[in-house]
Amino acid sequence: MTVPGPTWVVATLALAAVALGGCGQPADRTAQSPADLVRQGWSQFTMGEYDLAARRFDAARQAAHDDAGTLAQATYGLAVTAWLRQPNPDLAHATDLFDALATGPDPEYAAWGALCLVRMRHLVPGNAVPDYPALYQRLKTPLALSVRSPQAVLIDLERLDLEPVELLGQLGELAHQFLALFW
Repeated sequence: MTVPGPTWVVATLALAAVALGGCGQPADRTAQSPADLVRQGWSQFTMGEYDLAARRFDAARQAAHDDAGTLAQATYGLAVTAWLRQPNPDLAHATDLFDALATGPDPEYAAWGALCLVRMRHLVPGNAVPDYPALYQRLKTPLALSVRSPQAVLIDLERLDLEPVELLGQLGELAHQFLALFW
């Protein structure tokens, strides 16, 4: 059995050092711009890495103190991450961030913040089964469709949670509130 010469050992060690040189912390530790951090945050969010996304958005918020647009983008990203993270969304933190956006100086993100607040408060969550009488009636039998339009579901007012008079009164009240916005 022959022992490799010193040149072979040195070459092997040099090759191992080059191969392992990429492991660990990146060599380039230059500061990243807030816009880059926001992009990385959305990338992490789409991959389901919510903790990493929240860290990127938070770092972008801290670094974007002079840039109101990037600060609003980072705040929006952090709020969406807190709201939609799985398995444990942080709804209180998301609500606070969306409130800050909705009352903030950036009109575009104020609208997005207000829209997200409405969605959080009034839409049925994705993991909940909504109680839609028309849906149940349509799924129960194919004969429950309207004669005038085969696409329209026939809603039986006797099977609703509300009495017909109360239902129509509430619909009228909603219509009144809607029309009051324009007149």
